[in-house]
Amino acid sequence: KMAAMFNFFEDPEKERLLNATQKIVVDNSKDGGNVDDDDDDDDDDNKRKREYAHWPEMRALINSKLPSDICVQAIVRSTKNFDPRYKAWSRVYHYVCPTYLFDAAIKAADIRGLENTFAQYIVQRIKMRKSAEASSSSLASASTADNDMEAEAKNGDSNNAEDDDGAAHAAPVKISEEELDAIAKQMAERQSQQHCAAQKDIRFGYRISSALVDKLQELCQIYVGTRNYHNFTRKTHPNEDRAKRFMTSVNISNADIVVDDIQYVLIEIHGTSFLYHQIRKMVGFLVCLMRGTAYHVRDDETQPVTDAKKLMEFAFGNEHKMAIPLAPSQGLYLKAVRFDKYNIKCVRDGQKWKQLIFEDYDESINAFIMEKILPQITKYEVNQKNDNHHSDHQFAFWLYGLDRDFKYEVVEITEERKQQLKQRGLKFITAGNEHESIDKFLIKLLERTKHTVNKN
Repeated sequence: KMAAMFNFFEDPEKERLLNATQKIVVDNSKDGGNVDDDDDDDDDDNKRKREYAHWPEMRALINSKLPSDICVQAIVRSTKNFDPRYKAWSRVYHYVCPTYLFDAAIKAADIRGLENTFAQYIVQRIKMRKSAEASSSSLASASTADNDMEAEAKNGDSNNAEDDDGAAHAAPVKISEEELDAIAKQMAERQSQQHCAAQKDIRFGYRISSALVDKLQELCQIYVGTRNYHNFTRKTHPNEDRAKRFMTSVNISNADIVVDDIQYVLIEIHGTSFLYHQIRKMVGFLVCLMRGTAYHVRDDETQPVTDAKKLMEFAFGNEHKMAIPLAPSQGLYLKAVRFDKYNIKCVRDGQKWKQLIFEDYDESINAFIMEKILPQITKYEVNQKNDNHHSDHQFAFWLYGLDRDFKYEVVEITEERKQQLKQRGLKFITAGNEHESIDKFLIKLLERTKHTVNKN
């Protein structure tokens, strides 16, 4: 069908123009010769080629058949051997999250009713898994990898785990529906009482100070240049070449995005390539530095480390394994791909109209982000239209999990530890929380919830 659509818009005259050889003007007065582009901008053929190659009729037709949250921004005729993956020179990612995450004065315990909401959420998660067991469905399909608060709290470092889920080796959830319903009811009653107390949710109306924004922008610069990111991914040794990545820029693009009276910050990360989980751990590490998080060094009885400079040495150095929080996936999206070398070659070959430049479509792309993508991110914090929606509060839940469950640990990588690891048949030194199954993790949280209920 797609081929038929493309054929429908083919025009012999357009194809003749597009396939015609473009005359290249070379200035031999400079070493190596350079393409003279001055005349191209005013060349009628070049303008028509760009218009034809972008096939506006095709774009309009495709978009008319797509759902509203998927949109073709442009169609560009590329070179014959173009490969979007291997021709990409760099990528630009955006990460959006609430600004209160970067303020050490805001604690998860300060968020009204969060503990009760969290407990109800855990009950819901366990019910989902019990339902999956009853229907003989795959536990993996009960959604574990998608929930980042659970994934990070249960395995701050899963380097030596065979699979991240752990569900294949998990025991069934041994708790009755009646007990789950009783806990959920008690938590709902407590939450209702707290709501009646008219205590304001600290997230609403919070606005980050300009001093904190300046500090966050300054800290973003620690990533610029080539760094060793072995602590920002998994199953990667510090001495591997693949651990080194180059960041062109990391900046606060907008620190005052307000949705439903909650303020969000947009961080733009531009790099040549990225490792698995790298960006989310980059954000997680920024949260640690902004909140003055204390790290414990294994087998070191001295005071915990809070000095930012020392923590950076741990994070980017080759001598330590560091547990870094994994920020929620909900805030991350790819903004643009840069094809710098490809575009230069297009110009030199007299095919300027084949360049792939995302900035040419910034206006429509940014409008689509504000209308479709941003609401999908912010709904995961507080969905005021549906108080029982258990996908709410994901950023707050993440902060809650960090305060209660995350193990901030640094381990020195020594030859002795390497030998001990080898004797145990393992490949990677780990730091932080030990890997455990989702079910074991959820039951642990449920036991804490039951303790909270009984205490109150």
